Amino acid sequence: MAGDGYMDDIRRTNEEQFQMLCLAVEHMDAGICLFYADSAGVQSDIAKRISAATPKSCCILDMSEIDRDLMPDEIGKLRALMEGKEEVRTVILCNLQLCGESAGDEYFIQKFNYMRDQMTAMNKVWVLGMTKYFSVMLGQNARDLYSCIMNHFGFTEEKEQLPEFAQTELYGDQGRSLLKLKSLYAKFRDQTPEDIRTEYLIEIISSWNEIYDSCSDSMNSWIKEILTAADARMEEMNFTASDCVDYQKVARAWSRMGDNERALKVAKQVEEHAGKLLPASGKETAALYTLLAMLYICTGDTDNADTYVQKAKARNIESPHGVSRLQMDILNAEIQVRVLKGETGHAVQMYEQMIEAAERDLGKNDYYMVLLWNNLGIVYTIQENYSKALQCFSRVSELTMQNSQYVHWRYTALKNAGIICGRIGDYQKAADYLTMAKEVSDRLEQTGIHVKGKEKMYERLMLYQIRLEEIKSRKKQNISDAQTDTD
Repeated sequence: MAGDGYMDDIRRTNEEQFQMLCLAVEHMDAGICLFYADSAGVQSDIAKRISAATPKSCCILDMSEIDRDLMPDEIGKLRALMEGKEEVRTVILCNLQLCGESAGDEYFIQKFNYMRDQMTAMNKVWVLGMTKYFSVMLGQNARDLYSCIMNHFGFTEEKEQLPEFAQTELYGDQGRSLLKLKSLYAKFRDQTPEDIRTEYLIEIISSWNEIYDSCSDSMNSWIKEILTAADARMEEMNFTASDCVDYQKVARAWSRMGDNERALKVAKQVEEHAGKLLPASGKETAALYTLLAMLYICTGDTDNADTYVQKAKARNIESPHGVSRLQMDILNAEIQVRVLKGETGHAVQMYEQMIEAAERDLGKNDYYMVLLWNNLGIVYTIQENYSKALQCFSRVSELTMQNSQYVHWRYTALKNAGIICGRIGDYQKAADYLTMAKEVSDRLEQTGIHVKGKEKMYERLMLYQIRLEEIKSRKKQNISDAQTDTD
């Protein structure tokens, strides 16, 4: 079945998250942990598993099992629920999003600031479970929420989906791209997006596409407004061939925002106009079909993805000077379709052939070499061939050391290598890789480049270090016990 290998990968990741959450709870004397899962049943199951696994006295307050009239929108109701449980050291409060539904999100979040202070004063370990959407709401609106939360874990639903392969447009000179985007923001931030001319909207979106994974939340919120304005303008404009190319950038940006359905809607509208405006064969048409293939891959629609890969291959005119970047894009999409179908062995062979061709025709330091080695590492990870995966991520690290433009990918490669070492139980190497990743992320942050997901990487590093201390402590105890027995 397509995607089964990745579903197994999700299960392993969730299990690792669960173990790390239990470890965090075990080593906290007081404080707040947060986890999110989008289904109430998953949150309830996680709460029960934590309760069973922790050696501390524990109680579960599951909002999905409590009468709606008792939904705690303030600390007084929480205290009432805990009456007679003063000895409890760990409180798991899950399905917290239902409190927002009952009392209203805004009102509940206002109360949460008071609740948080009171929770902390009770000198217990609190484990809060909620949906990802609600955790974002809290993070954006609750005062200093994340300064008091020690650990933050996400549990993924077991759905068929593609792993996060690298995008085909890497960062280039991130510093220059970031400065350009900031200058565009300074120029247009006081205008409503509806008043900005279309060519400037497209320029803003193009700049963001180059560094989308390195932008702050406030910048991304502005870009979403820009994209919405571009969408609205699409309905009323007389399309030209250049608009077909420009609006592919809009579709790609929506996908990078995580809204693949909206991206598909834009790309399909472009396809309707392209039939009349673009040549039947050529790079513009092939690029559009490749984009559509990638969007269907992101939504898990294997059949449509495969159809558009074949259309792209049929429309593309091969370069007489060796492999082109568009050919690479098409082949990359074809490989990811094979991964969706579970054909990882064939995917490995194709990536190895692409690496050889890219090195020959594009050069050893081309960004495609970073992309291909990264994606091959992901396929090996899906296959659980961890030694090969580590070799691939090490190769990415080497390539990025040789070219300062790709420093962000050095961080990603080191983080991936650390996660794999942690998965196979080599916590010393895992900590070493993540320490190097942290050093890279710190340097990037100092230059103004936001590193997405660094907080979770820091938490993982901290917990691996805790495990190493536990292992060292057990070894010392075993040596001491052995000496006592000898005496």
